[in-house]
Amino acid sequence: GRTLYYKAVVSTQSTGDLKLKNDSLPHEYSVNLLGDAQTLLQHTRNNRQHYASIYPTFLKLLLSQFPFLCDPQQLLCEEEAAAHVSKLDTNSDNFSVTQYLLEIKQALEEKQESKSIYMISKMLKRNQQEIPCNLISSCIPHVVKHGFRVQCCFTKLWEKSAALAPEQTWLHTARTLINSKLTEDELWSNPLLLFQMPTEISSSPAGIRILLQMLKGYISLCSARLSDVDTRQDNKMLYVTLQNSAIVQVLLQLTHLTKPEDKAIEADYSCESSALVYNFLHDFFINNDGLSKLVCWQTFKFSQIEGLVNGVPSLHVACKFTTNLLNQPSLQKQLFSVCLLSHLAVQYPIQQTLAACNEMLAWAQTGQCSIVWTVLSLESFIRIAKAFPPLVDPITRLLLHQSKLLSNSNINTIKHKMKMFSEQPEDF
Repeated sequence: GRTLYYKAVVSTQSTGDLKLKNDSLPHEYSVNLLGDAQTLLQHTRNNRQHYASIYPTFLKLLLSQFPFLCDPQQLLCEEEAAAHVSKLDTNSDNFSVTQYLLEIKQALEEKQESKSIYMISKMLKRNQQEIPCNLISSCIPHVVKHGFRVQCCFTKLWEKSAALAPEQTWLHTARTLINSKLTEDELWSNPLLLFQMPTEISSSPAGIRILLQMLKGYISLCSARLSDVDTRQDNKMLYVTLQNSAIVQVLLQLTHLTKPEDKAIEADYSCESSALVYNFLHDFFINNDGLSKLVCWQTFKFSQIEGLVNGVPSLHVACKFTTNLLNQPSLQKQLFSVCLLSHLAVQYPIQQTLAACNEMLAWAQTGQCSIVWTVLSLESFIRIAKAFPPLVDPITRLLLHQSKLLSNSNINTIKHKMKMFSEQPEDF
């Protein structure tokens, strides 16, 4: 970006000839050069009074020598938006936030991405004491239909509104996206109502970010207001804990939701939404003692274990209690225990995890495990062996012992049980 700027400066001081020698141009360009050039172009355009004729020269330089760094159509849209914003500011003695937001909403409805980004950016630079919450929330259904850049800019605007008037912004957003008759008391007493948002909103990066901020706010509000309710303390704690565990279970489902309309950005949407949810859960587990233990005892989809272990560092404490699930009569919980422990071993190959793996193998060697559990846990054993090579021999002895039992068992019964689990993709 600096190289381009200096070349533009030199060009303004020369005869105006912008033709550069081929040997002066680099053969390879930085990956970040596109973003740098656009940022620099926008900066020189917004500050023309300080840079004299640099902007038109810089623009001509980009279009003639580096056409791949700018989109002419996008530049025209931004120029039109800048002229429109300037006209708005000139025609009104007092800046009208409402009028400006209506213009932003219209640009979003017409899917004018460059104009929307420019106007939102200008709105963010102003020091408003108040932003109409109803207009901000009414833009959200249109924002989620745009790309990541528009969603990112608008989220900052929504966060600015929430910082100025948090409870009003949350309430108007919930009424716009869920039910127009919702009250504040209903939301703080039952934050799970927020998950009634349409899927296309809750699965988008902007929607999930707004949802998580509202969740955090209403959960804190619920805890604060319950302290004033005349009820036994243990009943309050039980209610809050069960509510929080339900929130975690629903959030885990959101990590698999993507934007189905655009397959090209489906993976990006999924990764962004998952990262936001994992960051929220990390803080949630830290601030709520025992919540991670309850969630693990309730279990969740096996396909979610790896992502949760990798994305939520505070879940490493699960190695302290995951082996307790082995003593449960449910085969599903026994399988969940060893699967969770194996991913913890890969992510955290420390002494505490090694001790938990030894405890699991000791339990299995006492004969309490079934052959079906052993066969379905083979992948977990492989992960544990890779994480802790000294456990290869104990695992091998366990498998050899189970193979002898397998030869004397009813093969048809074992096949039936394994088929039963294989037909339950929701759980295993």
